[in-house]
Amino acid sequence: MALSVLMLVNQLDIGGTETHVLSLAEQLCKEGVQVTIGTAGGVLEAALSQPPFDIFHLPFESDDPVHSEYQALITQMKELVESRGINLIHAHSIAALKVAVQVSQETLVPVVATIHGKFYPPRILRGLLDRCPKVIAVSSPVVTWLARVIDYPLQQIALIPNGIDTEYFTPGAKWNKFRMELEVPKEEKLVVVVSRLAWEKTRVVEAAIQAVTDLQENSLCTWPSWVGEHTYPWCMPQPSWPMIVWIRILSRWLGRGWIRGCAIAPPMWSSVPPG
Repeated sequence: MALSVLMLVNQLDIGGTETHVLSLAEQLCKEGVQVTIGTAGGVLEAALSQPPFDIFHLPFESDDPVHSEYQALITQMKELVESRGINLIHAHSIAALKVAVQVSQETLVPVVATIHGKFYPPRILRGLLDRCPKVIAVSSPVVTWLARVIDYPLQQIALIPNGIDTEYFTPGAKWNKFRMELEVPKEEKLVVVVSRLAWEKTRVVEAAIQAVTDLQENSLCTWPSWVGEHTYPWCMPQPSWPMIVWIRILSRWLGRGWIRGCAIAPPMWSSVPPG
C-alpha cells in the first residue's frame, strides 16, 4: 500500500517554510508517495499550475488556534485523515502542529514535525514535541537549539537540510530588469539574499554582509541585495528609504562599521508586502 502523507502548513504565502513544503510535496509525489497538503491557502497556491498533489483547505485563522477555530480544525482534519487513508501527518508550523498532535492522538496516525528555524516559542513547542516520536531539523543550528533549548532527545532528531531545485533555479541572463532597477553594471557580481527580514534573522544578514565585505577586500566588486517580506515594521526601513540606509544602521549596530558598495532600489521593499 502506498504511503499517504498529510502535510500541514497554516498558510501558503511567500516564505521559506512554504516553498519547502511545496518542493518536498512535489518530490515525494515523484517517489510514489500520495501527498495531501492541508492549508488555508495563500498567494503561492494561486501560482501553482496543475500540482501533482492535492490541496485541501482547512480553516486556519491564527498562529494559535483556540476555541471554535481549534474545534473546526480538529473535526475537518480527522475527516481528511480518515477519507484519504492518511498514514502519516507531517506538520510544518506551530498552528499545524498544535492540531496535528491532537488528531494523531485520536486517530492513532503518527505525526512528525519539521522545525524550520529557532523562532518558535520554546515553552509551547516543547509541550507539542513531547507527543512527536521524530522531529526533522533543517540545519545544524536548529538541531543544537532543539536539543539544548527545547530539551528534545538528540537521537530522535533527523537533520535534513533545505535543498535547492537546480532544475528551477538556474543561471539566467546577466543583464535583466532586476539589475537595471538596481543599476548594477553587467560586469559586476550581484548577490541576492532571499529571506524574511526580522530581528531574529540578524545573524543571517550579518553573515551575508561579512561575506560580501570579504569579497570586496579581495578586489571582487560585489553588490548585495535583500529580497523578502518584513514582519516587524518598527525594525525595518520605510518603503521610501534607500536600502543603503538600513544596511549602514544594521552594520553599525553590529559593530562592523560602514559597508560601502551596497545598494538596493526602494521599490523592492514595496514589492513584497508584510504578511
